[in-house]
Order: sequence, then C-alpha cells, then structure tokens
Amino acid sequence: DAPVLTSAKVRDGQLTVAGYVGSAAGQSVFGGAQVELFISDNHASGRGSGKTLLGRLSTDGSGNFAGTLTLTGITLPANARLTGTATDGAGNTSEFGANFSALVADFIVNDNGDADDASPGDGLCQTATPGICTLRAALTELRALATTPTPPTVLFDIPGCTDGTQAACTIRPASNLPFINRPLIIDGSTQPGWSSRPLIGIDGGLNTTGTPEGLRADAGSSGSTFRSLRMAGWGASAGYALHLYSSDNHVVEGCWFGLDASGAGTTASTSRTGIAVRGSSGNRIGGTTAAQRNVISKSNTWGVYLYGGSNNSLQGNYIGTDATGTLAAGNYIGIANYAVSSTIGGPAAGAGNLFAANSSNHLLVDTNLGNVPAASATVQGNTFGLSATQAAITSASPAILVAGVTST
Repeated sequence: DAPVLTSAKVRDGQLTVAGYVGSAAGQSVFGGAQVELFISDNHASGRGSGKTLLGRLSTDGSGNFAGTLTLTGITLPANARLTGTATDGAGNTSEFGANFSALVADFIVNDNGDADDASPGDGLCQTATPGICTLRAALTELRALATTPTPPTVLFDIPGCTDGTQAACTIRPASNLPFINRPLIIDGSTQPGWSSRPLIGIDGGLNTTGTPEGLRADAGSSGSTFRSLRMAGWGASAGYALHLYSSDNHVVEGCWFGLDASGAGTTASTSRTGIAVRGSSGNRIGGTTAAQRNVISKSNTWGVYLYGGSNNSLQGNYIGTDATGTLAAGNYIGIANYAVSSTIGGPAAGAGNLFAANSSNHLLVDTNLGNVPAASATVQGNTFGLSATQAAITSASPAILVAGVTST
C-alpha cells in the first residue's frame, strides 16, 4: 500500500512530515517500510507522479512515520503537492500515494525593506531580488495562497538586528501592509538575539495613507497570533497600529505599542490607537505571565479601543507606562470599552493590568458611541495610578468612567 501524509511543514530548508502506510494508521504489517517522498505533479487522478525526490524515512513497527528531511538544493514552495511510495522488506514498491496539498510553509523575513512579492501565488516569499523576503512580500504571498489547517508562521532573521536599536530592526512601510485574510502567526521572538523584549519594529512614520494601519487582521484571519512586535507612529490623528477587524479569537502578546527600542516612550512617534478591536470577539490581549504582557502607550486617543465585539480579555498589560512599568508614557484614554462581556484584569496572579499616566481616563466603559446596544465588562485585580513598584504616577481622574451602562 502507498503512504498517506497527514501533515507536512517546511521551514528554512527543513521539511517535517508525518503519516502512515496502508489504509489506516497503526498497521504493523507495514512496519519497517521505506518511504520515499517526492514533489508531485497535479494529475487529475489526485495521484501524481514523483517529480523531485525529497528524502527517505522508515516506518516504525506500527507502520507510521514521522521525521524531518533536510532539503539540500531544493526550494519547496508553499503550494507544492507531495506524494510518496513505500517499499517493504521484500523489495515490493507501491504506486504513488494520493497527493498531499496541505503543506504549511513558514516564511522568513530577512530584509527590513518594503519591496513587494515578485510573483504572488507561486508559493515563495521573494521580491524582485532573488532570496529577499520582506514583511510586505510575505503577507502578499500568504494572501494569494489557500488556507491550511495549521496556520503558517512569519519568522524574522534580519541581518544587522541584534538588540532592537539598529536601523535594520525597524520596518518602515510606505503604505498600509496587505490586510491579513487567513490565520497566521507573526512572531518577532524568532529574530536571532531575542530574549524578552521586542527587537522587530513596524513604524508608520513613512506611511502617507489616509488611515494608516500597521497590521490589520481582516475577515478570514480568525485565530491569528501577533507576538513580540514593536509598533509606533501609525497616524497621530487617524490610524491603528494593530487592527483586529471582523475576525475573532486572536492573540496579542509580548508587544510594545508607542515605545522606542529601549522600552521608553520618549522618542517613539504616537499613534491615534494602539490596538483597535472592531467587530471582533474572543481575543486575548496579554496574559498572566511577563512574556505575554503588552505595553500600550503614546496613543493620542485610545490605547485599546473595543467596539462592537464580545468576550475579549485584556490581562497583565502595562497601559500608559514605559516597558518597566515605572515611568510615565501615557495615552489619552487607556482602554475604551464599547463592547460586551469584556474581561479587564482578573483574580489570578498576574491577570491584573497596570494603568498609569493616562491623561483622560484609564478605563472608559460606555454605550454613548452610537450603534452599541450595550457595553459591559468585568473589571478586577487591576492597579490604577501606581507604577509596578507601587510608586505614584500622575494619572487620570476619574480612573474609571462608566457612561450609559446598565451592568458592569
């Protein structure tokens, strides 16, 4: 019998696969079989022929196989189809197995420029310069590809970026980046040299779009993760550094909004809004560990703007301070909640948010912004007007403003 692939993921020249031989997993009769994996063609039968040998694996005693192949001299695009043959101990070789078309390809951003993908839909992140992958090119290519069961990851390996302060660490898009239309993970913690603070910056200072948006998770992108990114300068009067829109169940963790590479809020450019959550539900912003904490500051209107969704959780964040939680950086309003059943803080260790140095209100829960039938939030375990060391910081008055709300 032919091999059946159940998963395949390619990252940086390494192909990790799993599967079995036979009609189902766990058939000992196929134990010890030799499996050869190939790039396949797109034959109408669904069982293509092998075009390029990728490598060999052996099944275990139950006929299952799993392992990682090093692809020497082979470029495997995200839209590639895979197939394979199995050979038993007697030298009998199967026909080619069914094509596997759910390959997950992670893209590695290796340049802080803004060039776009040269050939969207070819399965490769590559600008007109061979071997160069920018963040814009990665997002453009991913928009053009079919969604896979496992979200792909956008990783970073930008030369010359070691501590976040070098120019190479900051990406400066000249216009809005492509809106995200599929689940994915953008993970700044993959940049070599990362330890705990964001190295990769996405700065909107060169963006001339009417409503600048740094990253926008749009319809179709539910379940995406944004990790360890530094975002600032996305429209002082109109714009969003991160916009979660008409999509649900995102995770935002370990990010800095409105801070410079040192973790201070003194030199970074402002945004109108740090994180906007519009028509989006079930999102987790922050968490109970220091690694999950976001720092959200230097927003001219809202640090976090919740509008129209429900069941969003904001925990463990610093809102209005620098990265240490000890110095003022500020927002106009820390969190504005025009949404339903939000969780702001909580009783667990590390769940409380720290609000300080916000000039109007730390927290606004309001139904007066039109078209919001109700607004409600559970607010628990937060700190208002004090630093992480419990020192006083000049802060908003009143700390919490509730307007037009029937339940909180």
